[in-house]
Amino acid sequence: MKRALLIILTFAAFHSESLQAQWNFLQTRTQADSVRRVIATAKHDSTRIGALCDLGVYWNYTLGKPDSALVYVREAEKLAQTSNLSTALVGARVYHVLGTILLNQTKVKDAEEYYAKARKIYEERDYKRGLGFLTNSTGAVFYTQNKLPVAAEQYEK
Repeated sequence: MKRALLIILTFAAFHSESLQAQWNFLQTRTQADSVRRVIATAKHDSTRIGALCDLGVYWNYTLGKPDSALVYVREAEKLAQTSNLSTALVGARVYHVLGTILLNQTKVKDAEEYYAKARKIYEERDYKRGLGFLTNSTGAVFYTQNKLPVAAEQYEK
């Protein structure tokens, strides 16, 4: 009797976790599909660029596929350049996201270059929120280089 009850409870717990995982996947999948619709129907390039960045972040963090993420963000970068938006805040976001994906691939020098481009735009526009996020990202660069005191200094800014 106890063994049967234990088997039923174990099955219920496993099944419950499985359903939760399926629900979470479904929610993120639905969100990604919504972003794809935005890209297809957006009237402004800046909206498309932002949505492409969102897909890049989704593929990088949620699905753990940085190579696929780069495809979307590189497309955003091209669109920003052809639309003369590469020096706007949306362009800075593209550079910031590119830097983050490249840092996750341990391409530290490339990440630093993109972070520098984003920093320049954020500073020119006096966009403090972007600078704050970028400072954390810069801290991650120092952390990956095992420069822990400098990384801590960046995180405390």
